[in-house]
Amino acid sequence: MVDYKITTTKAFTVLYLSGSLSHPDHATFAKIITEIAHGGDRHVILDVGHLTYIDASGFGMLIVAQEVTTKNGGEFRIRHASAQFKELGERIHTSQIMKIS
Repeated sequence: MVDYKITTTKAFTVLYLSGSLSHPDHATFAKIITEIAHGGDRHVILDVGHLTYIDASGFGMLIVAQEVTTKNGGEFRIRHASAQFKELGERIHTSQIMKIS
């Protein structure tokens, strides 16, 4: 189950994820992204430093979040990704369309 915290600076909204992000978390994650989008936040940093598990469904949710953000003219970045996160991103070719650091 995914847990989250949102903070806002002048330039970015930072979404901190912890726990796991997989198919059962879809409704929760959709709510989070809708909240950010309706808040007018155009630049989003997703901090995954405390995410312990993500599967292909979780990456699909991140792609949707990126699409929503860029559609609104914003920027979407992922930071503090673990080696496992980056490796899975490479295997499913997500890293080619998302900024992961």
